[in-house]
Amino acid sequence: MAKGFLLERARAAFAYAGLPARFVNEPQKRIWANFEHGASNYCSISWYRLPARVAVAQYSQPFHEDLPHTVLIAPDKLSD
Repeated sequence: MAKGFLLERARAAFAYAGLPARFVNEPQKRIWANFEHGASNYCSISWYRLPARVAVAQYSQPFHEDLPHTVLIAPDKLSD
């Protein structure tokens, strides 16, 4: 059963836009093959924007951005 906050945000975005959407699980390679072959009315959520992907897929404005990563380290572990 697919679940998660990004999926719920995507469902809400499609509903708000009045666009019917059907959510299915597909392997990564199939998703990108579909984009490369010009699949129409096709969308996949939560992908990093990379040049190779931008070449075959259109990106929307993000509806979620992860916070920057933070690393904690003890001061005595720092080297000069």
